[in-house]
Amino acid sequence: MSEVAAPDLPVSARVIQVEAQADHLNSLARAKPINALAELIWNALDAYADVVHINVADNELNTPTHIEIVDNGLGIQLSDAERAFGNLGGSLQQREGSASK
Repeated sequence: MSEVAAPDLPVSARVIQVEAQADHLNSLARAKPINALAELIWNALDAYADVVHINVADNELNTPTHIEIVDNGLGIQLSDAERAFGNLGGSLQQREGSASK
């Protein structure tokens, strides 16, 4: 698959620590990769992107090893990203219950 240069976008970066619980990892292991790719493209469109670049890096067996999606959408506020992605999976009730016991 050919690669297309990503658009020139202003970039600011901050590392967000992500913790994934076992139930979330299990659900990802059962998911179809094409559904994940479609979700990321829809996310870009929902963020009003009018340009979406998909770069796929293949290994020597022509098997995808890396997929990068770059868009010019509005994105997500940093505080919202930290809340949304800081802890993936797990039951809120379990977390609150175990904290109060």
